Amino acid sequence: MHPVLLHIGNWELRSYGLFVAIAMLIGTWWSAREGKRMEFFRAEPPTVAGIVIPQALSVLLVAAGITSILMLRSSLWARHGSPVVDGPAGKRAA
Repeated sequence: MHPVLLHIGNWELRSYGLFVAIAMLIGTWWSAREGKRMEFFRAEPPTVAGIVIPQALSVLLVAAGITSILMLRSSLWARHGSPVVDGPAGKRAA
């Protein structure tokens, strides 16, 4: 699989981003169709997209932030030791 699908100047279209965008569109279309079928809501797909996509993006941003914090901590712990396990000086307690 090619990580970069298209270059336009400094902008790159990456395969992961493309597939996430396609999944968001298909998920929005499917949930609007199923919602109408089950009479859960009667909103049109653009209205559903205006609700679902910002919520999904906010969840993704929070998850990415938590993941980056955990990865940063784990790399710092690998280099300097864990303050919880090793104590504040980074030396294991005897």
